[in-house]
Amino acid sequence: YTAYLTMIEDIISAFGFTFKRDIMKIPSTKRVCFVTSGRQYSRNEYPDRVATSDEIVSRYSGQDNACCVVREKEIKIKNCSQLDKSLTARVVQFVGDMIKMTIPAGSTEWSSGEPIPLSKVFENLKSEVDMSEALKAQCGGLQTLLKNHHQVFLIRKGKVAFKDWRLVNKTPTRKPSRKFDARSLRKSKPCWFFDNHPQGCPLSDEQCTYIHAGKHEARDL
Repeated sequence: YTAYLTMIEDIISAFGFTFKRDIMKIPSTKRVCFVTSGRQYSRNEYPDRVATSDEIVSRYSGQDNACCVVREKEIKIKNCSQLDKSLTARVVQFVGDMIKMTIPAGSTEWSSGEPIPLSKVFENLKSEVDMSEALKAQCGGLQTLLKNHHQVFLIRKGKVAFKDWRLVNKTPTRKPSRKFDARSLRKSKPCWFFDNHPQGCPLSDEQCTYIHAGKHEARDL
């Protein structure tokens, strides 16, 4: 990480900007930022600097004829969080149905299903054109969407199965916001397993941090 930051500093200097390092006050281990206070050269030197910009980009990218493109003012979020909610629900249900097909019929022991390669899941998803095309435009695609639904899915080594909450520490790790009390961390969303898994939820209503239908009413947070 230190080498990466040093390279960024070299690139900033090569383009002729004055800058300083700063530390952002965010909960992250990677919170170093660079703040520029302007260019090191005069306005008259600008044409000459532009002429050498492609050479600088090629030098640091390792590619000939590379060009520098200014980032768009508005950055589109592509982590699947802005997808249409109904489309997301359909993808979750589609993948869930595939996993349910691997659970032995009549089994009494709760099963997380057989892990299915993500490549196979997406291959089947291609039959639903609107879903597959929407996912292609997102960073990480299908895997990112499924990771966003960590209540339902567990992804390991490129394969997806249901998440067995009996094997997970059930104590919430999030710190409650000042806006809500600690109770707001529990029973705010429906339990997908209770409503969709053929064997229901692996946890009892008291143990599960999600709503079991008929037991509680969901609250809008």
